[in-house]
Amino acid sequence: MSQADVTVPANLVPHLRDGAKLELIAVLDVLIEVLNGTDLRAYRASFAALDEARGLIDAVGFLDDARQPDVELDLDRWPRLVLKVLQHQYRAEVERMQDATSLHLNAPMREIPALQGLITEVCERSGAPRNRESRPS
Repeated sequence: MSQADVTVPANLVPHLRDGAKLELIAVLDVLIEVLNGTDLRAYRASFAALDEARGLIDAVGFLDDARQPDVELDLDRWPRLVLKVLQHQYRAEVERMQDATSLHLNAPMREIPALQGLITEVCERSGAPRNRESRPS
């Protein structure tokens, strides 16, 4: 394992997978617009983003697995994408907790602390700056 490798625990892999799929959908939305245009630079950037998102999905697996193993990721390949996906999933979990609290429901923390820890590890290993939004409030 190199300095830029990170182990995604099995319980967090579905979050990474779901986030990568959402990123792929967002890239496809942009790509549809780009294909109707004439900007060659945007065309190339969109396909590079598509390849990056597809590569991450290939690394974590396309389908959920009841016996999901931990996944080793090379952050040199997707440093920004992995961080972006994890931060998005973290924010979604925090919003879920906030919504439950506003309805006076007792919702479990689930993977919020583990996602935060993984975000911190990814930042440290990739050298990426931490996004303020990824910190618990």
